[in-house]
Amino acid sequence: MSAAASFGSVHRGHLVLFVVWLVCFAAAYAWNHHRSGATRPAARDRSGMLWATASASAGAGAVHLAVTREHFAESALYGWFFLALAAVQLGWAAWVLCRPSRQLLLAGASAWAAVVLLWLATRTVGIPIGPAAGGVESVGVLDVLASLAEVLTVLGAGASLRVATPPWLGRQPATTLPPPLT
Repeated sequence: MSAAASFGSVHRGHLVLFVVWLVCFAAAYAWNHHRSGATRPAARDRSGMLWATASASAGAGAVHLAVTREHFAESALYGWFFLALAAVQLGWAAWVLCRPSRQLLLAGASAWAAVVLLWLATRTVGIPIGPAAGGVESVGVLDVLASLAEVLTVLGAGASLRVATPPWLGRQPATTLPPPLT
């Protein structure tokens, strides 16, 4: 048994459990946030929502990082895509916690929505490029968990943008309107 095979066989279950925990955490937070309504201070809601959103992105990134070696074995193109995607998802999670902004949340929501659509296409229509182009991938536990985490990231980013926007998200107040045209 090679070192790569033993790592994958030993730690795949741990990764699945971690992602399941992450998805459950994000779902529980979202449910609690929905049920609590306006009983909590808005700042705490925003902070918790950002943490849940970043956690979901990090979970998706961890899954993609874990399967990078398998994809490199299939094709360098696929391996580099998964490695880059994992790095971006993990980096975005850290960035949104350290320096959240409206643009960053919009970019993340758009990017992860595109990744989910790509996943759906590879499971229904076929892989768009590379050596397996045209082939339809099977649905697996890890890819479903990663896609679910990405959907939670999109929803969390959207919810963070909908909460009364604080100054650190960069939205202009509604009273700041351009001068009327004369």
